[in-house]
Amino acid sequence: MKLMHTIVPALAAAAFIVLARNYFGRPVDLVAWHPRTGRLAAWQENVPLLGGENVLRPRLCGNRPLVVHRTALQWLQAGRCGAVIIDQRGCADLLRQIGPLEVAEHDYARHLRRSLTVRPPRIFVTPETSSEARAA
Repeated sequence: MKLMHTIVPALAAAAFIVLARNYFGRPVDLVAWHPRTGRLAAWQENVPLLGGENVLRPRLCGNRPLVVHRTALQWLQAGRCGAVIIDQRGCADLLRQIGPLEVAEHDYARHLRRSLTVRPPRIFVTPETSSEARAA
């Protein structure tokens, strides 16, 4: 079980298990949350965030931002409204597309802005071997 080793090997039994739902509210995975470390891990890695059922809700109810909580505890305290990120890379495209987003802390906003910014790949220029390069 990859999940148990992902959280904390010696304390795997101390994790809480949360049912993760997709954008349509259907159960799609189990997510373990270790409260002491704050770490999250999806069992089947089918969901990049908790609160997937809330992702489309702001769009359907006007142009309200999606609340993105920094921690699972904040998400639970908010009555499971909004979302909390499990896999930053896995949800980056989705979060860029559905914006705007709302967070409670300036430093978390800066973190998300940096992590959701599309950076171009490294580009290497090979030495030209064309007739134009030979003529020069």
